[in-house]
Amino acid sequence: MKLYYNGNIITAEELMISSINRSFRYGDGCFESMVVFKGNAPYFKAHLARLWRTMKLLRMDLPTDWSLSFMEEQVDELLKANELLNARLRIQVNRAGGGLYTPLSNVPDLLITCAALDRSVFELNTSGLLADVATQRVVANDELTNLKTNNRLPYVLAALEQKENAWGAAILLNNKAFVADASSSNVFYVSADNKLFTPALAAGCLDGVMRKQIIRIARSEGLQVLEKEEIEISELLQANEFWLSNAVQGIQWVRRFREASYKQDLAMRMVQLLNEDAHHISS
Repeated sequence: MKLYYNGNIITAEELMISSINRSFRYGDGCFESMVVFKGNAPYFKAHLARLWRTMKLLRMDLPTDWSLSFMEEQVDELLKANELLNARLRIQVNRAGGGLYTPLSNVPDLLITCAALDRSVFELNTSGLLADVATQRVVANDELTNLKTNNRLPYVLAALEQKENAWGAAILLNNKAFVADASSSNVFYVSADNKLFTPALAAGCLDGVMRKQIIRIARSEGLQVLEKEEIEISELLQANEFWLSNAVQGIQWVRRFREASYKQDLAMRMVQLLNEDAHHISS
């Protein structure tokens, strides 16, 4: 598989990571993951906007030539080099140069990778996920928690616990014991009175691009959406539907969480609306 690194398309074997690489040593960088369907990344602008925002928070320089059109051109060239139309795409930015905790430079390195994807639309999982609560916590009211930096250890540890217990998803609580996120996704649930709830950013969840699209689409359909800072586990157990969302999978429905089981009626409808929205944005 070929990749893009600082202006060049090279093979994975040609990529050399220095021992002083700041992302390698300190997790000093950020990234975006997204899908490409039929050669187009549906929410590319939204991903870049979050990437720029994260770089600003990390006090990295934003090169003047890193425009939307420039980034689109690099992605297009990479997809062509790998002969891919449907792909999982990752854009990673690392702070270049050495230094200890204090950087010697704020200039960014740019790495873009892709992998083949076997579908050209978002698909709802057919069997539903088994989910439970991880012991790992995230921090509420921390802006870094909301963004995709290269340090994702709470999510790595939650994913390991998920694997050890053969769950389909691990739910992360915050340091106040309220629902925040899942191991690789944002959390949504549908209440008995048909309202859609999701943890507020202050709860410590990722400011997900897919999360924003779901909120926008649901509200456009007349559904009441509430971003709630303090969601108890008991609220998930009493819900009619329980979903997880991320930029690659779209919406995934949870079939069982502890003793509770869930429907998927609204999830099915939302996936249909999401695909219509993604097609409209890409066309």
